[in-house]
Amino acid sequence: MTDATLTELISRAYGGDLTRPDLARPRRRLRANPYADLIDEVSHLDGVLLTDYTDSNHMVCLGYLLAHGGQEWALELSLIAPFAIFARTSDVWERLLHPSTTDLDTTEQQVIALLTSHGFSLPHRETLEQPLAMSLDYTDPENVRVYHALFSDEDFLPWEFSHHYRE
Repeated sequence: MTDATLTELISRAYGGDLTRPDLARPRRRLRANPYADLIDEVSHLDGVLLTDYTDSNHMVCLGYLLAHGGQEWALELSLIAPFAIFARTSDVWERLLHPSTTDLDTTEQQVIALLTSHGFSLPHRETLEQPLAMSLDYTDPENVRVYHALFSDEDFLPWEFSHHYRE
């Protein structure tokens, strides 16, 4: 997907004007519970504990913490478009995971297979960190990135505290 196509997709999802986005649109979608089947399938993976951490005050996604065998992950499902983030976590987000990640464990492989079978794309960090000219409630305009539009209006990127991604 090109940068222009992604920006257009985000713009349409927010009503067509990123300088005055309709921030209620994703909240309405949240009430419709669009990913119930996927979440049910993830919750039935052998030994996986699933905890919802969605906060509709600033998130435009459904957010979940997954735990299995001493490992934890964050899973965020965008309410804007069929995009997901799946990340290894500890006290911080350690690493974003993708189908091409070479050291996926069995649980990670199963979750990614479910995401892709439900039509989700897992954007890479470079895409998520692209600046976006958009007005949001909590993120300063100069800090808005694609991540904020697709997942969470908090004025930081959750992986920026990980030692894997320090610049």
